Amino acid sequence: INSDQILDIALNEAKEICDEDEKFCENIGINGLRIIEEIYNKKKDTVNILTHCNAGWLATINWGTATSPIYHAHKKGIPVHVWVDETRPRNQGANLTSYELNEESVPNTIIADNTGGRKFSKVGPSHPPKKKVAVIAHILNIFMYSARKNIAKRKPEYSV
Repeated sequence: INSDQILDIALNEAKEICDEDEKFCENIGINGLRIIEEIYNKKKDTVNILTHCNAGWLATINWGTATSPIYHAHKKGIPVHVWVDETRPRNQGANLTSYELNEESVPNTIIADNTGGRKFSKVGPSHPPKKKVAVIAHILNIFMYSARKNIAKRKPEYSV
């Protein structure tokens, strides 16, 4: 096997991973859209969503994970507002997620990471994966959803 063949193998595998990731993220969005639609149909008002960390198209391919249901809902005309928080230094996720949402014209507000609990008592459902937010959601009897991929590690079908 020569270096050109190795490069072809690597590029083909990378393309397959990208295609697979895009489909996973799109499916997360389709499934999450059902939840957002259900909330909207009951509420008949803006659906508020809290995101945590960056899980958009800068982190994955095309749809993002947690942002995928948001984009699907927005494209369907369901009014959503995203509360974007972050726990890491420099608000990396919040700034990236807000940038992505702004590029897609999705209304959003960046909040400090510890503000999520306060917002919960006023805005409703959430999509963050962190324990502290889950505990607060449980105490306030608010549904919490985690939009993420759950896949086994890919096994290479070849060895070089």
